[in-house]
Amino acid sequence: MSLQEYLYQRHAVGTVKRYLREIRLFVAWVESPEWASYQQVMDYIGGLRRSGLDANPPLCAIKQYYSYLVAEGIRGD
Repeated sequence: MSLQEYLYQRHAVGTVKRYLREIRLFVAWVESPEWASYQQVMDYIGGLRRSGLDANPPLCAIKQYYSYLVAEGIRGD
């Protein structure tokens, strides 16, 4: 199942579009997003906060991204 399919099963269309946008930005920022550490995620969120951006929407999207990776057996944590 693709990430997009996973999200559409759980969220409304508008939410999925927002989540996919935030996930794309995160994936472009981190070198190996599938294996990013907690600290790397927090560094990303901290950078958003320092820039004056609301970090909650990206954090929710990233959480869904990692839930997808766990559901697909890519990550075990």
